[in-house]
Amino acid sequence: LELGPGYKFELFPATLGPTVIVAPWVIWRLWREKSNRWFWGWVYVGICLTAFGALTAGWVRWTIYAGLVSSLVMGDMIARITEWIAACAASPLAREAGTALVVLSILTGPLAATYAAGIMVATPKNKAKREWTKICSSRLLAETLAHPPFSDRPRTILTGMTYGAEIVYLTPHAVVATPYRSARAWRDTVDAFTAKDDAVVREILARRDIGLIAICPGYPSEGLSIAPGVA
Repeated sequence: LELGPGYKFELFPATLGPTVIVAPWVIWRLWREKSNRWFWGWVYVGICLTAFGALTAGWVRWTIYAGLVSSLVMGDMIARITEWIAACAASPLAREAGTALVVLSILTGPLAATYAAGIMVATPKNKAKREWTKICSSRLLAETLAHPPFSDRPRTILTGMTYGAEIVYLTPHAVVATPYRSARAWRDTVDAFTAKDDAVVREILARRDIGLIAICPGYPSEGLSIAPGVA
């Protein structure tokens, strides 16, 4: 998913929605500041917004950077718009309500649009992914490992890297790999699940003192699945 494009309809509001929302504001700010000392600062913001927006369109992994720049501009938007509202000749209640509405719309709009888009494009494949996520969730696995018969003693669990952190946090067990652990831990996890030679797997199990192996049958994530009917 991280390596896929960010312009897809169901992802666009979250990945590039904030960029699209703030782009007109950046243009307006450039025009307004063209003779002031902040002009080149806004030029820099505009360049970053354009560059990271283009990168995010091709690769979801860049969303975090596009989001950081967008958040900077959103902060300026909120500050300016709420100043205008405060200066309006309206009742205090109307000004407070208007301010709350503006902040809520700017901060939650992209997320709400993403949720709506996800529902609108609920293809059979997407629905299946959601069901897999429910059945094979890291929270469900951690809760299972935290209760009998698995809670009698600490063990080292061999499972997917994305499951590791929650297992460590919620149970007495250890894991081989987590998303931000050593490359050797990642390699051992991948090798253990993909090796065609039993000797390779047994060496990893022994060296890591593995007590349990956790997989989710039929769940195509990280290769941690087995085909139906295969023991």
